[in-house]
Amino acid sequence: MKTRLSIIAVLLIVSMSVWPAAAFADTGDGNEYYTVYDESGVKLTCIGGRVYIGDIYISGQNAVYEVESVDDQTKSAIARFSGVQALSKTAYYDKYASVMSNKENRLIALYSTHSDESYIEGDGISSDEVYGGIYDVSDELKEKLNDMGIEVIIDYTTHHPHDAAAYTRSRSTAVSLLKNMPDAIFDIHRDGVPEDEYTTQVEGEDMTMVRLLVGRSNPNQSANKDFAASIKANADEMYPGLIKDIFIGKGNYNQELSPRSVLLEFGTHESDKEDVLKSTEYMAEVLSKTIYGTTQLSGTADEGILNEGRPADESSKGAGSGIAWILGIVVGGGLLLLLFVNGSGGFFDKVRRTASELTGGIIGKKPDDKENGEK
Repeated sequence: MKTRLSIIAVLLIVSMSVWPAAAFADTGDGNEYYTVYDESGVKLTCIGGRVYIGDIYISGQNAVYEVESVDDQTKSAIARFSGVQALSKTAYYDKYASVMSNKENRLIALYSTHSDESYIEGDGISSDEVYGGIYDVSDELKEKLNDMGIEVIIDYTTHHPHDAAAYTRSRSTAVSLLKNMPDAIFDIHRDGVPEDEYTTQVEGEDMTMVRLLVGRSNPNQSANKDFAASIKANADEMYPGLIKDIFIGKGNYNQELSPRSVLLEFGTHESDKEDVLKSTEYMAEVLSKTIYGTTQLSGTADEGILNEGRPADESSKGAGSGIAWILGIVVGGGLLLLLFVNGSGGFFDKVRRTASELTGGIIGKKPDDKENGEK
């Protein structure tokens, strides 16, 4: 019994220490994708990386599906239709936009977890582990937002290689950006699915669509989802066809750090990069309208959009609670680790010995010769 408790204690400590890496879904190598079908076998969408049971898909027509089964051999999934969701701008506006619309200094933060992502037609390669073409998308989006009087901070830190642990590596980047107190933070990506998944026309101009991705394993999920829904609702009204869909996937994508955080997928590795860059102008207007209630330099909210809002200090409540949640885990893990290292008595000695046996002496107390019965 004591041995079992010791093993459980060791596993708890180890799992706490690697928690951030375990919180992110496997995103594959960048160009591997899964196809999602409805219950009758009709194709719904493709998405780069793995799909998990419980993931939610909201189509361009706002039809909602929940993934019920996944076949890793065929890289496919079946999703059950659960209704049509009426996306409303008020879910976001009622909380934040009345505050944001009065801000003199408007600030948005951008970074790229998968910093290698590039476009074959434009960059000549789909993955560049020196400096991905995805940063050109951020630069273009920044320029368009600047034109509307919005300051943009881009962090060009790279987080290679392209794997699930990239989100752990990009976490410090997101935390650093949030110290500037941006009004929203976006992780800029491109998808790894066939080109035709993202082809669209907006106002008669060829370009690529944008997918919104929300992580469902974080305490800000509801706020992040409302934010994404408001972005899509505005885009559908302003520029139909610009937003592809919303995917609510396993993991957190560092979105527990802010209630106004969404991952944006600009086109796919097969897309013409010029078509991708065209979409940034329209996306910038949508983001400005969603976050600040206007696309005008004056900062005056468009009439009829903003109603009642929460006090200014409420606008960062989600970010504070997310960070506090993380600190709680870190502190709790630290206390357990402290007890593990310094605790006295037979129980702790047993835990340390078991940890050493399980990890080859990397963790815990290495048994001495007497304990091994050797001379």
